[in-house]
Amino acid sequence: MKPILLLIISLIIISCDLENNNTDVSLAPAETDIDSQDEVIENETDSIFHYVRAHRYLELNNIKAAESRFQKVIELESDFARGWLGLSQVAYLNAQFDKSSTYIDKAISLKPDLEEAIYHKAKLEKELGNCNESIRIIDSSTSNNFPPLNSLLALCKGLIGDHDSAEILFNDSFINIEEFKNIILNQAEYIMSIGKYEESLKLADDYLNIHQSPEAYILKGMILVELGLTDEALELFKDAKLMSSNPKVPLFYNKAKEMILINSD
Repeated sequence: MKPILLLIISLIIISCDLENNNTDVSLAPAETDIDSQDEVIENETDSIFHYVRAHRYLELNNIKAAESRFQKVIELESDFARGWLGLSQVAYLNAQFDKSSTYIDKAISLKPDLEEAIYHKAKLEKELGNCNESIRIIDSSTSNNFPPLNSLLALCKGLIGDHDSAEILFNDSFINIEEFKNIILNQAEYIMSIGKYEESLKLADDYLNIHQSPEAYILKGMILVELGLTDEALELFKDAKLMSSNPKVPLFYNKAKEMILINSD
C-alpha cells in the first residue's frame, strides 16, 4: 500500500476506529447496502476501498457486512494491520473473544505501535475480567500519551484499588475529551465501582447527551440499580436490548438481556 494513501485514510477514520473500538452503537437505523448509495465503481482489488466501506458498515452496526469487507482487505493485503484490527473489533462485538484476541495479536505483530490496536487488546482483556493484564499491555506499550489508553489504564488501576493513579490518569485523559468522548464512560464506570453513584450517574448522562449507545444505557442502568431505581433501570436495559437487536450486536444484546433477567421480579 502507498504510504500517502494510508496516511490519508488513517487521518479520516482514526476517530471512527476509536469510537467503534469502544463499542458505541447509534440509535440511527442501520443501512444495509452503502454501495448502492454512491456512484463509485467498486474496485475489487483495492484494499483501501474495502477498508473504508468496512468502517462505514461498522458505523452502521452492520457487523456482518463489515466482517466481509475486512476479510476482503486482508485477502488483498495480508500485512495490513488495520484490517486485522477491524476483524478483531467485529469479533468483539459478536462476543467471539478468542477470535478477537487472535486477530488483535496479528494486528499488533504487524504494527506494534498501532495505538488503536493496543487499546483494543487491553479493552478485550478488561472485558474478560483481566484488568492486571490490561495494565501490563498498556504499561508495556510506548503510547503513554494516548488519552483512550490512559483512561482505560485509569479504570483498571481504579478497579484493582490503585485510586491515586486512577485519579491522576483520568485527569490527564480529559485533556482531549472532545476527541475521545468514551473517556467519560470509563470514568463513570470507575466512579460507580467506588460507590459514588450520583456522580457516576451524572457522567453517564453527560455521555448520553453527546451520544446514545447501548453500552451507555447498560452502564446507566447498572448505576440506577445501585440507587434502588430498578424499574427505571429495567427500561434502560430494554432500550439497550432493542438498540442492539436490529442489526444484532451480540455483545450488548446479551449484556442487556442478562441485566433484564437479573433485575426482573
